[in-house]
Amino acid sequence: MEMVYNDASKSNYAKAARALRQMDAEIGSELNYKRLALADIAERKTIICRCTHENEIPRSDTRVFSCAKCSKEVWLTANTFYHKVRLFRPRIVIIRWFEMGITISANQAKELLAVSNHTVNLIYKQLSIVVRTQMSEDIVEVPSSLCTAIISRRSTETPKGEHPVAEELSFRNQEEVKTKEIALDSKVDEFSLSINERTIFEMLSEKSVSFDRLLSESSFDTPTLSCTVVLLELKGLLQSLPGNQYVRMKQILPQANKKMSHWHESIAKDFTYFIKDFFQGVSRKNLQIYAALYWISFDRARWPVSSLRKLCACHSHISYEEILAYITPAQVKFVPISNMA
Repeated sequence: MEMVYNDASKSNYAKAARALRQMDAEIGSELNYKRLALADIAERKTIICRCTHENEIPRSDTRVFSCAKCSKEVWLTANTFYHKVRLFRPRIVIIRWFEMGITISANQAKELLAVSNHTVNLIYKQLSIVVRTQMSEDIVEVPSSLCTAIISRRSTETPKGEHPVAEELSFRNQEEVKTKEIALDSKVDEFSLSINERTIFEMLSEKSVSFDRLLSESSFDTPTLSCTVVLLELKGLLQSLPGNQYVRMKQILPQANKKMSHWHESIAKDFTYFIKDFFQGVSRKNLQIYAALYWISFDRARWPVSSLRKLCACHSHISYEEILAYITPAQVKFVPISNMA
């Protein structure tokens, strides 16, 4: 997908370039970016070695020191946001951009920072996970179905050979199957089925099965099976079809496509503009990731300069596997627009 930059995107790119020059003039070399990150981590004061000894964190340029008790190496950045990071400058710069309300695409960031697109995408996704931990209970949940206009990138969840938006339909179908199973299990538990009723119920499915087959596979006699079938039908768990055929009763699900409030639609619309302006499109799998980036891009009251960097320094390591495994739920979480500066 070829990137076509609009005026908002070009403007932010220019702002990012100016901010980068200012940061390099202020901080200097890669070593100084590293020192800044290590100083943030050192605010924890102590770190525990694998031998369980609690060491005071030394004030130095190195990320490795010796345990005062066992003399083994202790890595200051181990299992932190900076775990195994070779270059600190790209992370510190990207964090500062977001703290300044400057959003640019991964392609633009890689050009300015001279790193790979993969590195920038990894940093963006790690930042979003850190930020999601700060989303309070005062959030708005918007159905992912309202964001289909920006689903234009494929992911590992996209059905093979289909348009990226097919991922939303596939996800919705999977959720409906889960809802059916939960509703069915709930109803079965509600009626506390007898052993005979549960035996027959577990033999049923949405595909019809005959009375004779139930009779042979259950080893019940005819009167017992007839009585059991009637009881299940009365409880709404079995549906009888012509020709002595039976199926599990189809569950009536809550309507998934209820009319959304204007507030939900407004949030989805603003989010759509944000994505189209700066990223052009995303995958369904990553909607929540970009919803978190949307928050830090606009909420200056919550995310002033240094706030996100300090938070990252306190966060545990976010692995690539954790990022790959994440899938946006049916409801995308947003911080209320009224809280945005």
